[in-house]
Amino acid sequence: MNSLLFLVQGKIKVTSCIETGKSLLLRFGHPFSIIGDIELIRSVPVQSQIEAVNECLFIGLSFDYIKQHEMTNARFTSTLLDHLSYKLQTCTTASRVNLLASVENRFASYLMSTMSPGSSPSFGMELKTDHIGEIASLLGTTHRHLNRVMHAFAQQGILGRDGKTIRILDWNAMETASNGIRYE
Repeated sequence: MNSLLFLVQGKIKVTSCIETGKSLLLRFGHPFSIIGDIELIRSVPVQSQIEAVNECLFIGLSFDYIKQHEMTNARFTSTLLDHLSYKLQTCTTASRVNLLASVENRFASYLMSTMSPGSSPSFGMELKTDHIGEIASLLGTTHRHLNRVMHAFAQQGILGRDGKTIRILDWNAMETASNGIRYE
C-alpha cells in the first residue's frame, strides 16, 4: 500500500491475521476512517486486513504526496493523531474483549457491530454467511462453540438461523447479551 485511504462511504471490517491463517476482529470502520496511517508514519508493511462490509467509497492520497506536502500541516497531522489514538483505544478494547469476554458477549457484540436495526428493530436484521468458521475465528473461538452459542440464542428466541441466514429476532435481548461491547 502506498496510499492513505479515507473511507467516505460504507463500512469496513478490520482484522489482524497470523501465518496460520487465523484472524482476529479488531474493529469496524465507518466514514471518515483512515486506512494506512500506521504504514505511512512508521514506514512498515501493511499491519491489518480490511474487508468491505457493504459498498464503500474511498479517497486516496499517495504517501509521496503526503510526505512532500502534508506532514508539516498541523491540521493534517492532528487528524492523523486523532485517528491513531482512536485505533489504539479500539485495539485495546478488542484485546480486552477477546481475552476476557464470553463467546456469547463477543458474538452478540459482533452482530450488533455488523448490523443495525434500521427504522424498526422489531423486524429483525439478517446476516447471510457461508462462513460460520470465519466468524468463529474472528471471535477467537471454534465453529462448534459458536454453533452452540447460536443454538442457545435460538432457544431463547433472540436469534433465528435458517441455512446461511442469521436473523436477530429480539434486538433488545441481543443488546443485553452484548453487554455493551462494540467492535467500533
